[in-house]
Amino acid sequence: EKSGLKNEIYKRDKPEKKSRYRLREMAPGLNVEQVELLDISPKGWVLGRSFQGIDEVPSLFVGLPVTIRKTEESLGVDVTSIAATDPGSAAHDRAWVMVTDVDVNEVRLNAPISVETTLGIEGDQVTVTPKELTMASTIVSLAGSGREYFTENLRLSLGDTQSFTYPIGIKMMPQQQLRIALWPISNQNENGRVGSNPTPEEWVEAQGDLREVMDEVMLKQCGLKLEFDRKSISNVQWDVFIPTNASSVNGVELEDLKTHEEKLKKAFFTRNQWLDIIGADSLSVEQRAIRNKFWDQDANVNLYCAESAVGLARLVFLEKKGEFSRIPAGGVAFQRDRLAFINIWSNFSEEISSAKFVIAHELGHLFTIADGHPDQGAGAAPLPATDRRKRLMHSSSSAGKLLVKAEWDGVEAWVKKEIEEKRIK
Repeated sequence: EKSGLKNEIYKRDKPEKKSRYRLREMAPGLNVEQVELLDISPKGWVLGRSFQGIDEVPSLFVGLPVTIRKTEESLGVDVTSIAATDPGSAAHDRAWVMVTDVDVNEVRLNAPISVETTLGIEGDQVTVTPKELTMASTIVSLAGSGREYFTENLRLSLGDTQSFTYPIGIKMMPQQQLRIALWPISNQNENGRVGSNPTPEEWVEAQGDLREVMDEVMLKQCGLKLEFDRKSISNVQWDVFIPTNASSVNGVELEDLKTHEEKLKKAFFTRNQWLDIIGADSLSVEQRAIRNKFWDQDANVNLYCAESAVGLARLVFLEKKGEFSRIPAGGVAFQRDRLAFINIWSNFSEEISSAKFVIAHELGHLFTIADGHPDQGAGAAPLPATDRRKRLMHSSSSAGKLLVKAEWDGVEAWVKKEIEEKRIK
């Protein structure tokens, strides 16, 4: 259906529902003041004409609907950002495909074309196979080259006519190998281990080969090849008690801590069997007790899988109530220190497989350089009005895998910093 305005059309998805699309959104790059929509063809082609000048004869243009998706799951393909009511600055009004210098990314491209009306696809630094499409649905292989990050737009042509918009962008992300130091942490006090079976080491072994999940989530979407360096079980009495007049605990000078932790230590650190955390910007005394004793300075990330009899929780002070409260969490990541904590007991004693995705989620906070979660309006790409349950960075992620263009950009920035600091060669 056409709307009453010359630069808008309606799409009726269902009899009772229709969506309005502005030409500016449908064809980025068009000067909407110099074009007029005429009609929509039976195949969905948008017909219109453009006015190059007041005295010039108008020329007809055809808008070709092109859809792109992953052959199986939408990994390494971002068609989510462009569909959001607020796509953010990273998407640039187009769909995106990620390619690496190692593997070929296969996507399915759909368009109303035929042998008589072919669609050509070309790139500058990316190899496209096939370069000419003659069927309405075709699997297209995309391969990057070189070891440099770059973005480019695919050039489309309908027959001999070159497209003057660029609906598909390519982001090249050369494969990088990272080493993750994985520490099983046992909670000890003067009477021995605090906890029950399985031990932290047994729990880590129950995860099996983490690389399978990490390759699917990280390698296929942003070129990160993760190698897990599993350490022997490490014992530390992290569940500390802090007397009010204490000046240091486990070698941590309390005056070095932030003001809000000074309040927390007096009220809350009482050997309570919780692994207490403060947030994503400051390590608590209990986390420092672990980090100070076990740390691999050459690893890209130190990942602590710590047991606790109760759970891992963030401490917050409720100003209105004048009291402290705990918010349980499956894990927490700290970008400045390049480390993450995963809690063994709170989420995973029965559903051990979900832990792999929580590990991927916390690593995602580090690699995308973003705190917060899209479903809570935060993180690198909130993308309102999209299905955020499929996102790896959803707040309750247990099987979500999808990373989007803004998050790919965050990974690029993180990797370049690691290269600059010589932790990636």
